[in-house]
Amino acid sequence: MLPLWTINREVVQMKRSKHKQKSVYWLLPLKWSLYYYMTDKEWQDFRGRVKDLNPNWEKCSCPRRCKANALDENWLYDEDNHVKRFVMAKFICQGCHWLKSPPFRIRTWLEGMSGKLPPLERTPHIIACLGWTESRVEKLREKDLQQHFQETEEISKIQKEVELGVAEVLYWKIDLSALKQYGYSRREITWLESRMRRQAN
Repeated sequence: MLPLWTINREVVQMKRSKHKQKSVYWLLPLKWSLYYYMTDKEWQDFRGRVKDLNPNWEKCSCPRRCKANALDENWLYDEDNHVKRFVMAKFICQGCHWLKSPPFRIRTWLEGMSGKLPPLERTPHIIACLGWTESRVEKLREKDLQQHFQETEEISKIQKEVELGVAEVLYWKIDLSALKQYGYSRREITWLESRMRRQAN
């Protein structure tokens, strides 16, 4: 049985081809990032390393130069070779991090739909700082939810095909070699890559 994935088109690529009478799907977990795979201790150490290389890390690049306390990971996606490559990390504010992170947005929209979202205490960052209109925010919400439900349904279909033996799933590869800029050894990087691959399969 395949794990249930939280999916977003921006970070999940599904390619289908015929091979030995089976459909082959390439899957990339939405939450396949350092934040979700490092331990709390490892994550705090990583944050410290990024701060050491960026003395002006406390200010986000957003219009109001809000406090940057969220560490954002930047990745490249090689769709032809199915490789997700880490590039760098930088500190940004919580509001910008929410906008840039599909899992956070989807969780917000779903909590809103179920009535679990607490009342807003102030105007959202996306409007107050970034200048979005409520109409634009609503369009983003509709787009995110439409993609989420469509891709959740697609994963359900893939699960059934795998259970019937007419399809197989292959997972993307992960490349963390750029972590060397933060002082990680080749051995440490290889271990983390191996751990992420093993836990994703």
